[in-house]
Amino acid sequence: MSKLYDILHALGGSFRRCATRFPLAVAFVLALTAYQLWLVLTGWKPEDRLFVALSYYLSVGAVLSLSLHLWAEEVRRKRLRLVVQAVAQALLVLDAVYLYHSLDEGGDIGIGIAHFAGVVAIGLSVFFLSFFREKDDIPSWNFAQTAVGILALTVIVGMVMSGGLCLLALSLEQLFGVDVSYKCYAGIVILCSELLPLLMFLGLLPGGESKHDRVPQPTAFLRNIIRYLFLPLAGLYLLVLYVYAATIIVRWELPDGWVSWLVTVLMAGCIGIEYGLYPSRIKGHQPADERIARWLPVLILPLLVLMTVGIGRRFLDYGITLNRLYLATLNGWFYMVCIGLVIGKARRISWIPVSFSLVFLLTSVLPVNYAGITRNALRQDIKAALGGQQLPLSEAQYEAWLQSVAPDEAGRINGKLMYLGDWYGRESTRDLVDGDISLYPYDVTVEADTVAVEEDGFYYHAKCPYTLSLPQGCRYCTALDEVGTGDSRAYRIPLGEDARLVPDTLCLPVDTLRSRDLQDELPPPVLCTQRGNIFVLTGFQTVYGITEDNGENPGVRHHLEVTGLLFHNGAASPQDVPDNIH
Repeated sequence: MSKLYDILHALGGSFRRCATRFPLAVAFVLALTAYQLWLVLTGWKPEDRLFVALSYYLSVGAVLSLSLHLWAEEVRRKRLRLVVQAVAQALLVLDAVYLYHSLDEGGDIGIGIAHFAGVVAIGLSVFFLSFFREKDDIPSWNFAQTAVGILALTVIVGMVMSGGLCLLALSLEQLFGVDVSYKCYAGIVILCSELLPLLMFLGLLPGGESKHDRVPQPTAFLRNIIRYLFLPLAGLYLLVLYVYAATIIVRWELPDGWVSWLVTVLMAGCIGIEYGLYPSRIKGHQPADERIARWLPVLILPLLVLMTVGIGRRFLDYGITLNRLYLATLNGWFYMVCIGLVIGKARRISWIPVSFSLVFLLTSVLPVNYAGITRNALRQDIKAALGGQQLPLSEAQYEAWLQSVAPDEAGRINGKLMYLGDWYGRESTRDLVDGDISLYPYDVTVEADTVAVEEDGFYYHAKCPYTLSLPQGCRYCTALDEVGTGDSRAYRIPLGEDARLVPDTLCLPVDTLRSRDLQDELPPPVLCTQRGNIFVLTGFQTVYGITEDNGENPGVRHHLEVTGLLFHNGAASPQDVPDNIH
């Protein structure tokens, strides 16, 4: 009993400390929990933009409040603390309102990236904002290590509690016939896997002198992991990349774009090694650790040039895209990190994640950001290629323009239009090319569930749900995923060519596809093939493509991919039936 009392007393003390030390953060955590419980218990389904805005505000508000509470502990002026916290919370409210309305207006990818950059900056500030006055990075390193360890421990405790209570509820249902609703299980998960770990985490965070622990605390486990696992792996990356660099120099050719990912992983490993060695370097000043910390960035610097050339090649070949802009910026940040570590002899390391978050914010949040630059550059390129034509072009006009230019140019511009539509929504291309043209996939949401064979024939059942009775005479079916080509009138799709059956063909008019309201849960089309078989269409998508006939007569062709079930009418002999039929 005494041990149980001690445990409960410790938990109670932890909860009291977190409520008095982080009152606003606790209020956000409780509000988020209450909001989730309300959704579960009442079955309330808010509109998507309201759900996103509220979830964003409550979750980010908890992290922001925690970071500001930790910072306020280092500031003596009470008025400054109150003003900063009030301004920050007001800005968060305005941001949530802006997010709500931007989603209503069909906001593009730039809004999501900007908010993600802000969340990253707020999350990193928890570990570094409170230690701006320290002479080295040992206090922030120790605090981050302790905080991450506490978070992992509390998450495990929460999962154990959640699993135990869910199993207990299931036992009541199995043993005593008590009807336990799914809402009960959801409530247990929310309370035990979210609320309990977060409150324990806040209560166990070090404070006072323990928060500013200035004694290096290297661990033998971390040191051995770095020396015997991470360093050899980094050495292999260095070896492969230097051999590749020598190879392309001898051949006098440009590097492949894939090299950028290898250099990025190598730099991430370098930063991890610098962080892992930092406590032991500060405490012991071991020559081996010092040499690793200083020379590893030097060895990586020439490989950053390789990455730069690879990125430049991608820009020249394919133009501006969002990921290439961010990759080029990441490459520039890598230069800054390596040069900073070399010049500063790796005595400070906290500036590395701080600078990353600042660069990410500057390129994502400001009015002139990478998302807007990419969108405007692509639109200007498309407008210039379309010439002085009256915009927006209709479907027929756009197709005629694709036929009038070289295939490479048609593919390049069409690819940029598709990129705009995928990343920024259809509204970003409405004033360029109007109408429901084949730039975008037509998706049928019906997925196959079961195909049952009965004496009367086949019955196809889908998840909508509905049941479709097929004509008698069908004895087996094959699942197909085929590609067909055509023009603006119809597609011809070869069926069953690889199934050891007599080849069959499906003719699918384009108007049949475009006339269907694909937002409704309607049965898929049941189509007759050339040989009289039955084809049940479960999904399709259509795009433009550039084709060449034996290297001659290049032009624009419609490209169709279909999935479905081909029900055979029994004309083929039994020995022609493939082994893998359904």
